[in-house]
Amino acid sequence: MRKLKRVAAAATAVFAVGLHTAVSAQSLEQAVAFTLDSNPDLRVMFNQFKASQEQIAVAKGGYLPTLDVDAGIGPEHTNSPSLRDSGEDDGVNYIRKEVGLTFRQMLFQGFAVQSDITRTQAEAQADRYALLAEAENMALDVVEVYLDVLEAQQILDLSKLNLDKHMEVHEQIRQRTESGVGTSTDLTQINARVALARTNMISAQNNLLDAQSQFFGVVHQRPDALVPPIADADRVPQTKEIALAKGRESNPTLISARYDIEAAEAQHKNRKSENYPQVSFEIDARRTIDGDGVEGYENDLAAMIRVRWNLFNGGRDSAAVRESAYQLSEAKEINIRAYRQLEEGVELAWHAYELLNTQLTYVRQHVEAAYATKESYDKQFDIGRRSLLDLLDTENELFEARRSYISVDTQYQLSKYRLLNASGQLLDALRVAVPSQWQEEAE
Repeated sequence: MRKLKRVAAAATAVFAVGLHTAVSAQSLEQAVAFTLDSNPDLRVMFNQFKASQEQIAVAKGGYLPTLDVDAGIGPEHTNSPSLRDSGEDDGVNYIRKEVGLTFRQMLFQGFAVQSDITRTQAEAQADRYALLAEAENMALDVVEVYLDVLEAQQILDLSKLNLDKHMEVHEQIRQRTESGVGTSTDLTQINARVALARTNMISAQNNLLDAQSQFFGVVHQRPDALVPPIADADRVPQTKEIALAKGRESNPTLISARYDIEAAEAQHKNRKSENYPQVSFEIDARRTIDGDGVEGYENDLAAMIRVRWNLFNGGRDSAAVRESAYQLSEAKEINIRAYRQLEEGVELAWHAYELLNTQLTYVRQHVEAAYATKESYDKQFDIGRRSLLDLLDTENELFEARRSYISVDTQYQLSKYRLLNASGQLLDALRVAVPSQWQEEAE
């Protein structure tokens, strides 16, 4: 039992092979927070959201009165019957001057203002949740490149250790060959294996550089002393059904699509308002000096209830109603598509989570068995029953097993974060708070 524990401990020690340390570590949460704070795409979407909020104030302005002033001055020629009766057969010329003040309060617009307010509020909420959805997806991108760098670094460290072991055996075989104990065939074989080990290390270096470049492309920071993250087990859905239910409730993309439907419904109602008359209360005050052929000034004041009803507009209003109906249907179909994408995302993430967990068990057993075989071969070599090349075979087997374990474990960890993303819980699980302005309800 103690031997098995030692074997398991040694096999899983692969996660401690990282040779790069730093005074300050860069956690996954820090990388996500930095990305959300500095990414220009999110800033663009935030400005779109704030612009949508201002549209609400524009729509609410339809309930308030308008006050307009107008003034004018210019020459006026008047030739009226009254002037001709008074002997001014050629009419009179004056410089007409006037100033007016008009107050208008809309009393009824076919519910246009109410529907416009509803539309702009829904659009602002849709933009807000689209922003949160982009933040969730960007956080998942950070998780992926973060784990990729960790995986590439661990594999590079393994590759270096593997090459060191090959070089050690190479030196022993070279000495044995030069002393006449070994054969040239052994030396040729070890040279080939050293070349392969070098190739593996160079490939691992290239993969690490690629992963670091992708990390910089997403985070816009160089990865430095990354810390293996641990997903919040309490947040990870325990069944596919729970993940789907949480997604329906919390996935921001789906919520945004629902608000788009609400906005399209309000827009459809707004278009129909053109079929109703418009009723307004208006006060018009005006002073005219030297106008209408009369020297002097004239003051006018009128307060009226006015009704305006367009009877024909070239069919534009009917076309606008049909257009908004199609836009409403479009929004509903987009919502259906978003839900299907949610289902697909949950399905893929859950299957990966389940199967990779099972696969990880067998890969771990492979690592433990390979390590046990290596220890057994080491003992047999000590009593002359195994050759150096035999030992190298077990080293290669252990190297491949450990490399496979790292890759499978990375994908397994990523599947947890994909589940959290699909259910709209990723940022909460990472304990990364979005700016308070992102949480402002549209009112």
